[in-house]
Amino acid sequence: MKKTIGFSLFVILLIYLIKGGITYTYALSALTIWFEKLVPSMFVSMVLVRVLYQMEILPLLAKPFKWLITPLFHLDSHAFALVIASLFLGFPTSAILIDEEVQKGYLKSEDARKLINCCCFATPGFIILSCGTVLYHSAKIGFQLFLVSFISGLLLLLLTRRQAVEMPAVTKRQCVPFFHILSSSMMESGKALFMIGGYLMIVMSVTAAIIPLLPAITQFFTKVITEFSSGTIMIAESTMTSSIKLAATAALLSFGGLCVHLQIHAMAVHSSLHYPQYLFYRCLQSLLSFVMAMLIFG
Repeated sequence: MKKTIGFSLFVILLIYLIKGGITYTYALSALTIWFEKLVPSMFVSMVLVRVLYQMEILPLLAKPFKWLITPLFHLDSHAFALVIASLFLGFPTSAILIDEEVQKGYLKSEDARKLINCCCFATPGFIILSCGTVLYHSAKIGFQLFLVSFISGLLLLLLTRRQAVEMPAVTKRQCVPFFHILSSSMMESGKALFMIGGYLMIVMSVTAAIIPLLPAITQFFTKVITEFSSGTIMIAESTMTSSIKLAATAALLSFGGLCVHLQIHAMAVHSSLHYPQYLFYRCLQSLLSFVMAMLIFG
């Protein structure tokens, strides 16, 4: 298997070098997207959410709803705080935060897999502003897409409620000074953003060289599912009806794109993710989101 993967990568390298002009253009485009859009829109929110979680503010917000959360989802307050953090952090940084709790011994790897599989959301800013306001010229549509994404994730948690997630070891977490939490949150957020930019550049430049070699009938679908942010733009600019566009966008936001899948599996190393299982959950959440969006927008 390793030799097969290695040989495939060697072939990809040759194609990459032969089509140097195209790959350079897309690598530059990926770098522009990362520096001009992802870093300004994600860094501050990533740091703040991490700080709020480390300071036990998010678990505190979840405690008043414990009477509903525990029997409905079989999650304790700290586990549901990770769900809230995932909603605001978006992928892949939410998976990185969950994986860090495994590394620190506060969460079991099998419980982390459940949370990563179920709580896969795009950031609210991207859904509401980029998709709603920019692509479809309506903040209301953006909020509706955001609710569809969140509800589909809750449905996955409901379907997997037989596996309870508890984090009793968190009560032994040491009290850390605020500025230490802030600086460590900035370091971890910066490292995560650097990795996101690197994977984005690799995926966009390599697929730019490979996709033209595929049959024409598959190229549009392949481009859409490869990188979800550019995929949403392609869907919005397609000739599909408005309701199908919105339903397809909702499905793609839940799927996340192959680039995001690669980022999560590369950076959430302590959770021992199984890609076939993760892909199944992404397809299931996409289906749930598509159906809900059709009911709302159809």
